[in-house]
Amino acid sequence: FLQFIFPGGKYDPSGESLNTLELNAAVTWKFIQLKYSYAVTDYFGFSKKAFGADSDGSDYIELNANYEFMPSWIANVHVGHQKVKNYDDYDFTDWKVGVTKNFEGGWQAAVAYVDTNADKNFYTICDNGIRCKDTGDSKWLIYVKRTF
Repeated sequence: FLQFIFPGGKYDPSGESLNTLELNAAVTWKFIQLKYSYAVTDYFGFSKKAFGADSDGSDYIELNANYEFMPSWIANVHVGHQKVKNYDDYDFTDWKVGVTKNFEGGWQAAVAYVDTNADKNFYTICDNGIRCKDTGDSKWLIYVKRTF
């Protein structure tokens, strides 16, 4: 189970909670993983009160590959599809292509390109109508991290 908790997070104007509980299962073979996620509760505020229909039973299926093509160098590929039950317009597919480099001492650096076909009209977040961010924009991600 995976519980998403957004303290104080509510969908305006209904006040419905954004919290979501998912059941996840995955199968891995060598460097390939197939994962399925199923929303046991309403999906991030998509409720009958907020939108007119429940969304529990929404699901996400993803295929991931992390292939070490040279020692400490890993190619990362991901494709996933979100189905929002009773809200087909919110369904989307997302993908990622990247590379990760592992270093001594638990350090890791990565770069990836991510994109989606999510409808920008549905996946744009605004801060009181002043600043808006399209969460469906393609992006380059770069990170450095250390695991202890």
